[in-house]
Amino acid sequence: MTHWIVGTAGHIDHGKTALIKALTGRDTDRLEEEKKRGITIDLGFTYFDLPGGERVGMIDVPGHEKFIGNMLAGVSGIDLVLLVIAADEGVMPQTVEHVEILELLGITRGMIVLNKCDLVDRQWRDLVAEDVRQRLSDSCFANAPMAFVSAVTGEGMQELAILIERLLRQGPLFRSANTFPRLFIDRIFQKKGLGTIAAGTLLSGEIAREDRLCLYPQMLPCRIRGVQVHGQEMEKAAAGQRTAVNLPDIGCSQIRRGTVIAREGALRNTRILDVRIRMCRHTDRRLLNRTRLHLYIGAAKLLCRAVLMETGELGAGESGYAQLILEEELAVLKGDHFILRFYSPLETIGGGEILDANPVKKRRYRPADLEEFRREEAADFPREILMYIKKQPHGFALKQELAVAFGEKENSISHAAAVLEKEGCLVLMEGKTKTFFYDQEQYQQQINRMEAYLIRFHSQHPYRWGIGRAQLRTGCAPWMTQEFCDALFQTANDQGRLQITAQLVRLKAYEVPCDDTYQKVTDILFGNLTDAGMDFLRLPDMDFGRISEQTIQDICANELEKGTLHRLSQEYYTLTEIYEDACGKISALLRQNGKITVAELRDMFGTNRRSIRILLEDLDTRGITRKDGKESERMSAL
Repeated sequence: MTHWIVGTAGHIDHGKTALIKALTGRDTDRLEEEKKRGITIDLGFTYFDLPGGERVGMIDVPGHEKFIGNMLAGVSGIDLVLLVIAADEGVMPQTVEHVEILELLGITRGMIVLNKCDLVDRQWRDLVAEDVRQRLSDSCFANAPMAFVSAVTGEGMQELAILIERLLRQGPLFRSANTFPRLFIDRIFQKKGLGTIAAGTLLSGEIAREDRLCLYPQMLPCRIRGVQVHGQEMEKAAAGQRTAVNLPDIGCSQIRRGTVIAREGALRNTRILDVRIRMCRHTDRRLLNRTRLHLYIGAAKLLCRAVLMETGELGAGESGYAQLILEEELAVLKGDHFILRFYSPLETIGGGEILDANPVKKRRYRPADLEEFRREEAADFPREILMYIKKQPHGFALKQELAVAFGEKENSISHAAAVLEKEGCLVLMEGKTKTFFYDQEQYQQQINRMEAYLIRFHSQHPYRWGIGRAQLRTGCAPWMTQEFCDALFQTANDQGRLQITAQLVRLKAYEVPCDDTYQKVTDILFGNLTDAGMDFLRLPDMDFGRISEQTIQDICANELEKGTLHRLSQEYYTLTEIYEDACGKISALLRQNGKITVAELRDMFGTNRRSIRILLEDLDTRGITRKDGKESERMSAL
C-alpha cells in the first residue's frame, strides 16, 4: 500500500493553515500562541482522505521568516508540496525562499495553489497568475499545475483534492519498506500514563510494536511500546507515514528534535560530511571558506563550518565541493539533502546533498581529494559499495555489514558485488557463516605478502611440504579472524595462487626437491621402520649420518603429509601400511571378543608392552578404542 505526505509552503498569512482546515476539517494550529497571533509557529499535522478513499498525511509548516527553522524540519519526507500564494498579494519574499529550499532538498513535485481568490476579481486573479508563472519560470514550479481556490468560501476545494490525487498517483518519492527504519523526530511530548511520545515522518522501513531500536546520535537503545498513525493505534507503521511512537524507557530530556530512530548499528555518528553545496540563486551573500553556518538536515539543526575544497568563495547560483565540520555529532546517510543558513542574521544561503556521511578529513585543492569528491558524486550503487569497502581498515567488509550500512537487502548487495567482481574490482570470499567482500587491490597486496613470506619459508625449509595455516596468518596478518583467513586461503587456492591442505599452505608451484639428501633420509627411515615392524622406533634411534635434525624433521613432515608415514606420538613413528594393518586386526578382535588387553595384543603382534601401550594410546585418541576401567584393557569406542 502507498503512503503519501502532502505539505504546504508559502509566505506568512497566505492561508496555508486555512487551506488545510478546508481540506481536512481540522485546525493544525495547536499552540495557544499560534491561535492568539494568528500565525503558525510550529509544525502542524493532520490528514484527509482522497476522493479515491486513500488517506494522506498533511503537514502545515510555518511561513514567517522567524520560523523558517520549523519549516525546514517539516519538509523532509514530503511527496507533494502545495505552494500557497495569496491572490491579493502574489509572490512574496518567503515564497521565493521556500521554493529554493524545496529545490535544495530535492522536493521538486508540487503544485501552485492560488488562494484567497474570493478577495479579487477574475481579471486581477489572472494577472497575478501570470506574474506567478513569470516569477517562478526558473524554478521547479515552472510547469507545475495551478489551482484557484478560496479556503474561506470553499471555492475550488473539490477540484484541488482531485488534482492532488492525480499528482500523487504519478508515483511517490522512493521509499522502501525493505530497508531499515529511519524516523526523523520533529515533535516530542509527554502523555500521562504513557511517557515520552516522539513523532515524525518514517522515511524508510517499518516500525512495529515492541521493536528494539536505537536513538541517534545519543546512541540510546529504545523499545517501541506503541505505534500511532494519524492518531490511530497500529501494530506497525510503514515508510511514508506520519508516525508517532511511545518510548516508555526514554525521558523527554534525553532526545531532541532531529534525533533519529533506526536499527542499532544501522547508522554511524559523524562530525564531518563530504557535500556539494549549491548556493541560492537569489542570495546577496557570498559564502567564504570556513564560514560558520546553521545546518538543517532532516529535523535536526546544528552549527558547522564550511571548508570549501576547490575555491575560496561561492556566490549566488554557484556550487562546489566542501567538507562541513560539525560542532556536534550527527547520524545521516549519503544522499540526504540539507539546508545552510547564514549564522547571523539568519538567512538561507544554500544547501546541497551529502556525498559521504563518514569521510576522512581532506585537504583543500589537493588533486587526489578532489578526485575522491568526484568519485563520490558520480558513484552508482556498486561504486558506492566499492568506496565504502576501500575505506575500511583492511579493505574488506561483510555482506551483512554492507546491507546494514546501505539499508538494502542482502541480495541487492550480492547483485552489486557481482558487478564489481565481474569488473575485477572486488573479490568475493565465502566463509563458513559469512561472506567477505575484499577490495581487489588490497587482496592482491595481501596475497603478494603471503607469497613473499612463503618464498622465504620454502628457502629455509626446502624439504617441508608447506607452512602451518596459523603460522602463516600470524606472520603475515595477525589481524585476520580464523574464518576470514580460511576464506582467503580457499579463494587463493581456487585462483591458483596458493595450494592448501587442512593444516598447511604452500606456493602453488612449489615442489619438495627429491634430491640425494631426501632419498638418503627416506631410505634410512623406511628401512629402519620396516625392520622394526611393531617395535616402534624414535627418530633419534636411527642413524642418519651428518644430515641435520631439522632436515630429517622436515622430510618426515612431508612424508606424513603424503600419507606414507604415521606418527604415533611426539617421538614414535611407523609406516602407514603397518599401522593400518594393526588397526584392522585390533578392530576384528574387538568385534569378536568385545574387549582386548595389552597382553593379548603383545602376544598377537610379537612385540613388547611399550609398543602396544603407544599404539593403544593413539587408538584412544582417534576414538577407535577406550579404556575399560583397567589401564591394560580396552573396549571398542564405536
